[in-house]
Amino acid sequence: MRFSWAKAAICGVVVGGACKSGSSVSSGCQSTAASAVVQATDAKQFNPTPLQIGQTQSVCWENNGTLTHSVTFDAPDTTDATLAPGYVVIKGFGTTPGDFTYHCKYHSTMTGVIQVR
Repeated sequence: MRFSWAKAAICGVVVGGACKSGSSVSSGCQSTAASAVVQATDAKQFNPTPLQIGQTQSVCWENNGTLTHSVTFDAPDTTDATLAPGYVVIKGFGTTPGDFTYHCKYHSTMTGVIQVR
């Protein structure tokens, strides 16, 4: 399995981490080339989940709330990124299909699944 983390548009492409979405928080993921968007909410949920994407596509998580979250993938990909309010995280997926589970390390009820088909 090959994965990559990248900072969002205004920060350039960098492995790992998160990026401030700019002056308009609500358009953070819209300014990226991500294939799909997941919202991290103050209700301590990822929405939508599960999310189905195609091989080699990417997902952008955005936090328009006031709580800090994380996007932490479960084994075998145990990388994670902090998702502070007003920030986005982008993750690219390779050509290996499967269900990739993740969670917020700060809120145990926040879990999600990316289904690569």
